[in-house]
Amino acid sequence: MHCYPPDHVDVRRYLAFRDRLRASESDRDLYAATKRELAQREWRDINYYAEAKGPVIGQILTRAGWRN
Repeated sequence: MHCYPPDHVDVRRYLAFRDRLRASESDRDLYAATKRELAQREWRDINYYAEAKGPVIGQILTRAGWRN
């Protein structure tokens, strides 16, 4: 669980990601395939799984127009 104030940059980032997945079938499929592939691995720490998704999330956010 994450708790942020409504105007926090991470809230806007999460919403941009969500909206892109809703709008783009190809990005939705890419993200789902990535998660399926990563779920097959054994992770010492769940944070490593989250980090492994980072590059794909970054690509999707870029296509969503997100700029850091």
